Amino acid sequence: MKNIPIALICFRLLLGPVIIAITYSYDANARLLLVLLLLLGILSDIFDGIIARSAGVSTVALRRMDSQTDVVFWLCAGWCSWLLNPEIIKANVYAISVVFVMEGLTYLFSILKFGKETCTHALLSKL
Repeated sequence: MKNIPIALICFRLLLGPVIIAITYSYDANARLLLVLLLLLGILSDIFDGIIARSAGVSTVALRRMDSQTDVVFWLCAGWCSWLLNPEIIKANVYAISVVFVMEGLTYLFSILKFGKETCTHALLSKL
């Protein structure tokens, strides 16, 4: 039970490159598979924290790993979105830019105030 949270985080970390590979080898059935893999990524993010807290293994290091994995996973998902639907990304470039600026500011303010990067869940993941 104690290793499940880290296994879920590693699963999500590996899932990012997998969805990119699937996107590059795109066929007509890939969209449904990508949606299912994104759903699995979201569920792994939800349950890693729940399980870590209930097993008593929630640590600063684990939360940092989870947050950094969120960033990687959602950047991979964003890249796939760009590859599959660039017109939607272009149509929403300002909103997407705001999200990236918010994420950067979160790190900047955390480093300035606390001397280290943020350990909260990624704003990209929440948005």
